[in-house]
Amino acid sequence: MQITKYIPSFRENCIEIFKSNQPQYFAVEELRLFENFLDYEIEENYYVIKTNGLLVGCGGIFFDAKE
Repeated sequence: MQITKYIPSFRENCIEIFKSNQPQYFAVEELRLFENFLDYEIEENYYVIKTNGLLVGCGGIFFDAKE
């Protein structure tokens, strides 16, 4: 398993992973929010997981400086 920082070329794979978790973990209407996040709101602590060269997961760590 390899953890790599997210780059835009991983976008479509991350969207497919998100869709594979619908509707059990994410509502169908959340897909558009996720796409917007990938396109405009992504922060530096977002990563993808690769196994045998295939992207199999994505996620991040976010800090709330106010809390």
